Parts: sequence; structure tokens; C-alpha cells
Amino acid sequence: MSFPTIPNVTPTISINREEVFNLLLASIAFEELGLAHIINAEAEKIQAVVGTLPGVSIPISGIPDLILIDNTVEKTLKTVIKNEMLLQFKLEDIVDQLTCPIFLTSRTIVSSIPGSSEQIFHGTALGTNQVRVEILTDGNIHSSTIANVDNNHQFTTSLLNVPEGLPPEIQVTVRVISIDQGCEIEQLVSSVPAII
Repeated sequence: MSFPTIPNVTPTISINREEVFNLLLASIAFEELGLAHIINAEAEKIQAVVGTLPGVSIPISGIPDLILIDNTVEKTLKTVIKNEMLLQFKLEDIVDQLTCPIFLTSRTIVSSIPGSSEQIFHGTALGTNQVRVEILTDGNIHSSTIANVDNNHQFTTSLLNVPEGLPPEIQVTVRVISIDQGCEIEQLVSSVPAII
């Protein structure tokens, strides 16, 4: 038997952070709607068996049939509850991200002087007018600057002189802090040798 031929699918997806959150929230809403239909179908199944669903009646032969139907409804509802818990976790993760809606979108490194570099950071920040961008190595701040956020929620800033001579195992982290909201994100960008 031959292997199937899979086409080379390389779709271009261009959405911003706000659109990503909207799509995630919409996906939760659609999943909840689907679960609501399942719950409703199980309720109608019980109504049909006990004869309270208008226009529908399912004849049963006795208590064993009722117990069988009850067991199937119970299993289905347990599965619905499990899905509800997963959706709750998903929603909580999204809300946590929305409370600090800052995102680094790109970074450019410009070598200016041997042993140092200029780091140009581009990002998105919702609900804030200014952000402070810091470079940290081993928990210590080596560079810090403030950037204004434009009307399109974008910011660009540059940081100079990342110190040289740091051991290669030290990781470089960028911290972006919303000055208005007081929230912050940290993002590991690379090890020191890739920056200096």
C-alpha cells in the first residue's frame, strides 16, 4: 500500500493579538453552545421516556429500561462536565493574559560598537499609553527605557549596551511593564552570545 500524498499547505495567517483573543473567546462560546445542545438532548430523552415531552413517547418495558436510560444520560453528563472543566481552564488562561495585554512582536539587533549592541524592540500593548522595557540577565537590570504606545497599540524602543563578558549560561530576559496598569510580562529572548 502506498503512502498518501499530502499537499504542501502553507497558509498565510495574519492576525493581531486582539483578534487572537476574540477568536479564542468565540471558540469557547461555540463549544458551550454545543454542550448546551447535548444537555438539552439528554433532558428530552428523559422527558420522552417518562412521557412528559409533548408529542413524543418512548415505550419502555419496565424498571430495567429506565435504569439503562438513566445510566446513559449519566455517562453523557459526566463527559459534558469534564468538557466544562477544560473550558473553564481555557477561559481562565485567556483572562489572565487579558489582564496584562502586552506582547513583544519582534526584536532587531544592531551591532554598533564591538562588545555592545543596540536592541530594537517592537510590541503591542492594549489599554496603556506607556511601557517600560528592561533587559535583565540573572535577575539584574542592565538596560531600561520608556516607550510611548501609539494609537494602533504599537510601541518601538531601543536599548543600548548589553554588557559584555557575561557567562554563556546566563539567559537574557526582556521585561515589559505597563506604566498605567502596573502589570508586566517577561520573555526570554536568547542567551548572551547571540546578543553581544
